[in-house]
Amino acid sequence: ELDWESIAAGLLHDTVEDTDMVTFETIQNEFGATVSRIVEGETKVSKLGKLQCKNEGSSKQDVKAEDLRQMFLAMTEEVRVIIVKLADRLHNMRTLTHMPQHKQYAIAMETLQVFAPLAKLLGMYQIKSELEYLSFMYMNPGDFAELRKRVDDIFKAHEQELEEVLSFDIAH
Repeated sequence: ELDWESIAAGLLHDTVEDTDMVTFETIQNEFGATVSRIVEGETKVSKLGKLQCKNEGSSKQDVKAEDLRQMFLAMTEEVRVIIVKLADRLHNMRTLTHMPQHKQYAIAMETLQVFAPLAKLLGMYQIKSELEYLSFMYMNPGDFAELRKRVDDIFKAHEQELEEVLSFDIAH
C-alpha cells in the first residue's frame, strides 16, 4: 500500500515536463520535499529511457542495459521513484493502442527488457505479468490473437461442461 506522498508524486510526475507553470520548487512548496524528490527522481529515470546510442559500437541492447543499471542506482535512493515509473509505464502500455505500430513495438520491447524485470525485482508480480502480457500483445499481434482464441475456446468448452454438471438433477 502506497503512502500519500507516492500517490501525489504519481499524479504529478509529468507536470514539470509537460507544463511551464509547475516546477520542482512549486511541488516542494505545495506538497513537500518528499513528493518533490520522488517527482524529480522519476523525471530523471524517464530521461534515461530517451538515451540514444552514443557511438556506432553501442547497440540498442547495450543502452537499455545501461538504463537498467542507472535505474537500480536511482532505486537505492528512493524506491518510490521506481514504483511511480512502473505505474506510469503500466498506464502507457494500457493506452498504447493510440500510437503508431512501430512505436507500439519499440515501447513494448523496452517494457519487456527494462520494466517487467524491475517489477519482478520489486516483487510486483501482478504488474510484471501485465507488462509482459501487454508487451506480447504488441510485439506479436498474430501469435497473441491465435493464443487468445485458443484460450477463449478452451474456456468456452469448460464453461459448457461446468454448466452441465451444475444443472444435473441429483433427484433423477
